[in-house]
Amino acid sequence: MIKKLSSRFALGLLAACSSLSALAQPWTITTNYTTPSPGTLGLFITPPGQFVTFSVKNTNTYPIKITEIGNYHINSANVNFGPPTGTKAVSQNGATYTLWEEGPGSSGAPTSAPDIRVANGWRNCGSSISPVTATANGLTTVITNSFGFVAPGQTARFALAIDDTMFVFGPNPGPSTFSNAGVDLLPTLGTYSGQLPSTSIPFNNPPNAGLFQFLGSITFDKSEPQPPVITVTPNPVCKGECVEITATCDTYIHNPVYTFYDQNGNVLLPGPTDPPNKRTKCNMQPSDAGNYSVTVTDGTLTSAPAGVKIGVVDPKPPMIDGKVDFCLNDPFTPVTVIGSAPFNYYYTQTGGSPLPFVPYFNTTTANEADFWVSQTVNGCPSPRTNIHYRAAPKPNAPIVTTPIYYCENSTASQLSANGQKPLKWYYQPTGGIPSQVAPTPNTTKLDSFQYYVTQTVDGCESDRSRIDVVVARKPNGLILPSRTEICQGDTVMLGYYGSAFPTSGYNWNYPSDAVPMSKDSNTVVVAFDSAGLHSIKLTVGIEDCHSPEYIQQIQVDAKPVAIIESGDRICENQRVQISLSYYTPTIDSFFWDFDGGVVSNASTDQGPYGVTWSTPGKKNIQLRLVDGVCNVTYIDTPNVHPKPDATFTLDKTSGPYCYDDSLLFTANTIASGSSYSWTPARFFDIYNNLPTAYGHLDYQDTASIKLTVTDQYGCMNTEAKVLQTKPCCEVLFPTAFSPNHDGKNDYFHPIIMGHQEIRTLKVMNRWGQTVYEAVNIGQGWDGTMNGKELEMGTYYYFLSYKCAGKSMEQKGEIVLVH
Repeated sequence: MIKKLSSRFALGLLAACSSLSALAQPWTITTNYTTPSPGTLGLFITPPGQFVTFSVKNTNTYPIKITEIGNYHINSANVNFGPPTGTKAVSQNGATYTLWEEGPGSSGAPTSAPDIRVANGWRNCGSSISPVTATANGLTTVITNSFGFVAPGQTARFALAIDDTMFVFGPNPGPSTFSNAGVDLLPTLGTYSGQLPSTSIPFNNPPNAGLFQFLGSITFDKSEPQPPVITVTPNPVCKGECVEITATCDTYIHNPVYTFYDQNGNVLLPGPTDPPNKRTKCNMQPSDAGNYSVTVTDGTLTSAPAGVKIGVVDPKPPMIDGKVDFCLNDPFTPVTVIGSAPFNYYYTQTGGSPLPFVPYFNTTTANEADFWVSQTVNGCPSPRTNIHYRAAPKPNAPIVTTPIYYCENSTASQLSANGQKPLKWYYQPTGGIPSQVAPTPNTTKLDSFQYYVTQTVDGCESDRSRIDVVVARKPNGLILPSRTEICQGDTVMLGYYGSAFPTSGYNWNYPSDAVPMSKDSNTVVVAFDSAGLHSIKLTVGIEDCHSPEYIQQIQVDAKPVAIIESGDRICENQRVQISLSYYTPTIDSFFWDFDGGVVSNASTDQGPYGVTWSTPGKKNIQLRLVDGVCNVTYIDTPNVHPKPDATFTLDKTSGPYCYDDSLLFTANTIASGSSYSWTPARFFDIYNNLPTAYGHLDYQDTASIKLTVTDQYGCMNTEAKVLQTKPCCEVLFPTAFSPNHDGKNDYFHPIIMGHQEIRTLKVMNRWGQTVYEAVNIGQGWDGTMNGKELEMGTYYYFLSYKCAGKSMEQKGEIVLVH
């Protein structure tokens, strides 16, 4: 029984070019032959790997697409294949089917060669999604995802292939056409079967081609339009120019609607003058290059996009090779342009017309000139490359140091010269190929070598300077020191012993704290300012060939240190303590010299010492320290100050001195910074610390007055004066006075020698009448009584006073005269 297939699904529809409506549903056409049976009407073609062809004619005004393929599939059958194979059990289960469509201008079956394959114009229209398996012999859907296409009014040929044996109908002819919905399936006319090509079995046209028909079915539906044909003008396009993209579709699409997409998938809108099937894009840049696409819609369905790759030519400026810098009067040769011809030369970087010739540069005068050149790539002119020619005077040769000496097998440095960089180096005085890498001389051979160097200024190369390199023998030797251990600050003599000459170069290298006494000779004397292990280095040169660096180590012991403390308050004939505020603990011996000072006490060698100097002035205290190899003397120069002057004078140079007298004592020398002390302190009350002070004698018999002076350095001196004192209790009176107001002897009063305490003074007339009495005498009696002058005559006085702690009285006569 023949099985009629229907579509399991419909492909998604795109917009179409035709205005006709789509089919109401997918349609199927089946070859309705009498049901065959294997071995009778149905035949197998062997060996495996077979195909059978059929044609499909589309009489509609729109394209169709074949969506499914059915084929008579054998589950199980016994087939007689004839001798020598005979009867054999056959099953197509597990086979895979493939649908091929013949394209325009394709070649292949049923002709003898070439074969059905993509390279010959055939296209694969789909295969079985999985191997086909049926439970019974009969028509079975074998391909459900085919995409065969037949344009309206066209006939297309298809080939159904299997990787097993193919079952076909024949050889008796049956109906030649099966039709449905304007589509004809032609299984007989122009139908062929045969074996697909392989590497081992070539295709051969079967002798019974056309006698076996396709036994199966096709399912079809209205198809979206074929993708349009795209034309790009120009392609590639020059950077900055415009490109036109034109699309055309099959003529059966009467009102096509085109949609254009750029390289980024964005819709391209038409320009003001673009027709519906054209887009113009201007100012194309390299970023605009890429894959563009166009779809066409027939009003219902839209085609798959047709793509085209548009290139944007962005030629780079050409490169130039050759000489652009010339010395004056050098022959001119234009540069070589590297790129894609034709090359165009210009006088300007932009604009202007190309020159019809290669420009010429004049080298007879110092000048510069600029030209520009472009290349052409795919008809597109590139940006222009500058050609800058220069002609300049020849510069002076570089300044070099020559000759240069190296020791045999020593490491040489690259040669150098003073000139415009980059320098050019040669091995010959003329000719040769220059190098910008300075050569490094070879020192493995005792010989002399010559090198040459030039400089280039403004493109003009100078004459060559010569450098002579001499490789000489290396001197050897060693350093001989006078001693290897010294004291800090001492000197050591170092001499060279070896194969060099006295006239050779001697390069002594000293530590930073070393003080060389002589330089650049084969014997030097060096002093060291700091302790430690020091290295003296020496390099000896013969013709600038230097020996290895010789190293001699000198152990410098730290100089012992002692700090003498004597102070600045040393006084004549006063003992002072001399000590060390610091000294190096490792000192072996201390040797002191106090410059005439008398030592009164000492505890240890390092002190302290009690020392007295009997004379003032600068003193040199010397301390010699011995510590290992170090023998160091330190000197301290304190100043011994003289005793200050303590002599003084009195305002009363001679006695007698009365008890309770007040005297003015004055130091003979008053010095700033000195202090003064008078004793006994009770004589001077609170003024005993002044250089000038009054003293009150309250001591009878002998009084010793002392002045002690201490100067600013702490030096002291004392002077004393012994004063003989007495009570001085006598009171003297005049024998007469004359109160006549002449300013002479106008008053009567006692004359006191000492410090008597007057209690009462009375004056009486001869009748015993008191005419004057006073406790505080003041100026004395003026010869009046109650304001009246008394007559001349003799009067009597009576004095009561206290002296030296005793109460005393004195009386006598006084004559008043006018």
